[in-house]
Amino acid sequence: MQWEVTGELRKRVKKAFDREGIEIPWPHLKLYFGDSPMGKGLPCPSCSQLNLPGSRFCSHCGASLTSK
Repeated sequence: MQWEVTGELRKRVKKAFDREGIEIPWPHLKLYFGDSPMGKGLPCPSCSQLNLPGSRFCSHCGASLTSK
């Protein structure tokens, strides 16, 4: 009984979210073995994401990577 109720609740929530265009984000993790494709990347001051050298904005959060 508990599993049936839980399953039905999830279905209803999913349908309601789909109807309203709501997406639930989930964290992504990139793992690299060996040399990083970023080389010596530039860390974002806001979110710590490594960015390609020469980048002006963070590829993850959009924060400025250049000092003012």
